[in-house]
Amino acid sequence: MPIVLPYDIWCLIATFIPKSALSKLYGVNSAFFNILMNEAYREVNIYHVGDERTRRCLMNMSPTIAKRVQTLTLRPHLLPPVDSRKPATFFTEKLRNYIRQAGKPMKPSTNSVPQTLLRHITHMTEVASLTIGCYPSDDVQLFSKATSFVHTAFSTHGSRLLSLTLAIPLEAYSNVLHSTAVFGSLEELEITLRVAYATTDYQKILPLIATFVNQHSGTLKSLSVDTPEAMVDPFQLFSNLHNLPRLRKLCICHPLDRLRPNCPTGIESFLIQHAELLKDFRIRFVGPFKDDPLPSPDDFFLHPILQAQLPNLATLDLGLCQWPKVHKKSVGDNIARYLRPLRKSLSRLAVRDYVLTFPEVESLVTVFSCRESRLRSLEMHMYFLSCDLLDLLYKHLPDLYHLELRFDSLLSQDDGTWIANYYWNGYDVTSAFVRDMADRHYADWALRHFTVQPLYYCSGRWNECRTLLAAALPSVLTFNGLSGDQFSYIPDFTRPDI
Repeated sequence: MPIVLPYDIWCLIATFIPKSALSKLYGVNSAFFNILMNEAYREVNIYHVGDERTRRCLMNMSPTIAKRVQTLTLRPHLLPPVDSRKPATFFTEKLRNYIRQAGKPMKPSTNSVPQTLLRHITHMTEVASLTIGCYPSDDVQLFSKATSFVHTAFSTHGSRLLSLTLAIPLEAYSNVLHSTAVFGSLEELEITLRVAYATTDYQKILPLIATFVNQHSGTLKSLSVDTPEAMVDPFQLFSNLHNLPRLRKLCICHPLDRLRPNCPTGIESFLIQHAELLKDFRIRFVGPFKDDPLPSPDDFFLHPILQAQLPNLATLDLGLCQWPKVHKKSVGDNIARYLRPLRKSLSRLAVRDYVLTFPEVESLVTVFSCRESRLRSLEMHMYFLSCDLLDLLYKHLPDLYHLELRFDSLLSQDDGTWIANYYWNGYDVTSAFVRDMADRHYADWALRHFTVQPLYYCSGRWNECRTLLAAALPSVLTFNGLSGDQFSYIPDFTRPDI
């Protein structure tokens, strides 16, 4: 007699089965079949019929399957216009050839490829996450001719859409956004501020985007603004934004060329306005795009964006600049000064785009070496993974639960002094790490998940080092997402002979 279990129990069982094995079990029962079908059609991409994922949608989609789609990505810049009266011979011929090669009969249909895809979109009634993409490699004019796909998606998914990403140039916003584009449940919004043409008067477009954001002020919990080029000044956007009373997460990507004392961004005012609300703040800086020198660490941290006080912040993802070695002491002091007001609220900290020295980590860790600290997750990039570093983290952050370290090479003792000929004598120094790590044991550390990524040179001894790390950290559940035994036996990609 077959085992009869509730569907939820089968879903739980499926989580313990590797995907490679689960894919072969679709015939076991209806529960596994539904789980696999949901996974197979959870995400759909519509690009052009030369794209494998678009062809899959075109041929396999049905009203029943369409209801399984939860994430939809639209990048329809190479599709023929829907209202074109000319037959899309190029596209249909490509599709006919593909189906012929796959050994599937071609079903006669009077519908064009775009009309078929549009019909599929209207049947995707469970989509909660929508991405509209027109990337730098795409043609804005062709994308603009296919905005009927965007409008169809908006009208179909608007009432239940939770997440919207607009990865399009500013020239395309006026065609995409319109007065009826209001989503009653929208919680996450990601927008890109870039121009396809240098002559575009984007200042007239930014208020349109601000109006769209303000229309969703009652539901938005997360806002992401990516300004990947110094050509765009985001001031007009941020200065036109209203209060977002439910906002909890803010992600900013800002060009360094516009991080000047006499160049207001509007971001600082927006941060101050929402300071009490924000729980998650992520900021990265791109560039510089000109020959201008980097701002000094002192000037960088004195910018109003980094002067805003965020008393309830729990997650900070902080992007810095790779300053030259002459600024090393100043960098450490400024990082510590910036983090000190957050030491009682932060639970997760990531420092990116800057390689830290041991003294700088020492300054950072000391900030959170207090009884009130809630820090449980730390990510950073070091010059060296050393025994001294692990000792430091073990001593000052005993409650750390998740640690992610990227490093260039290995040391045993690290005082922050740059060893000019290190890479010539790397084997001897790595040997010292292997020798001293064998004596380390961090059994009572709260650490449970450790991600460690060598980026350059381990003298061909990374296999030994991984085994020693797993032995020294017996309480860790996963190393790079693997068990300790699995972590010890993965190939050593740092060896020069591999």
